[in-house]
Amino acid sequence: MKKHIAITLLLACVLLLASCTNSKYARVVGDYDTSALKGSFISSDNEAYQIGENSLGRPVFRDTEKAWEAFIKDYAVGVSAIQAAFNLDLISKQDYRFYSTYGLDMPEGTDAAVEEQCKDVSYFLQIYKNSFR
Repeated sequence: MKKHIAITLLLACVLLLASCTNSKYARVVGDYDTSALKGSFISSDNEAYQIGENSLGRPVFRDTEKAWEAFIKDYAVGVSAIQAAFNLDLISKQDYRFYSTYGLDMPEGTDAAVEEQCKDVSYFLQIYKNSFR
């Protein structure tokens, strides 16, 4: 009997933890007017960059996993430039805060095309973080 209660409690805890990790902010509750948003990905035909509105009225990617994967591939040059310019650790889903900040503040002399990619990195990450806060 005690074994069954312990197993039931363990399963309940696992389910509770799983529900907490799925951020309520990531849920898309409607469409979002993207006309005021910046970044080349906004006008992209890539469905990974589709944007909706979360429960707080903020823009979020409809599928954060697909968006992240496309972002890492499409903006690798910008990410690498930010990392090199500011001596940052590798970007990750958990550690991207400095990339969001520094992408808009690249050193003078940065190639114009690279600088635009760095800005797009910042714009992407500003939307990405809305899924988690």
